Amino acid sequence: SGDANLIVSQSAIEHFRNDVDFFSAMRTFVGRNRKPVIQLHLFPSAAGLRLYRWHGVRQYTPRTVSLLTRMFNNCSYSRLYWLGGAQCNAVHAEFMTTPLFARARVDSRLYGDRVCTAISGDSASVQGAPSFYALVIHSHARERIFQ
Repeated sequence: SGDANLIVSQSAIEHFRNDVDFFSAMRTFVGRNRKPVIQLHLFPSAAGLRLYRWHGVRQYTPRTVSLLTRMFNNCSYSRLYWLGGAQCNAVHAEFMTTPLFARARVDSRLYGDRVCTAISGDSASVQGAPSFYALVIHSHARERIFQ
């Protein structure tokens, strides 16, 4: 409907055979709607290939994301947030990727402790290999929600 103003995808766009078609449809919706629209898309980074193996059709980099966000330049601005980093990636590999392929069990309490430590560690410095990205596209903004 034309009343929607929030669009969220969680681990979905990497499964679309043609993500450009999806974002083109979003651009058409945004263009016709003329109301403020916030899109939030969460998807794996290039590090995801090692972590998630053959999960989805693709992983993303800031450059490939910029190709998608350029479609919205006439009425929108966007921001790409990097989530996680080297420590989170190592914990995921140790507690998720490796045990999954070995069909092994993991100690969920130990995982919880390690992932909290990894998040704190990755948050303390700029990361070069995020685990995931969060893309926010804000269209027809009455006021900017971020710079």
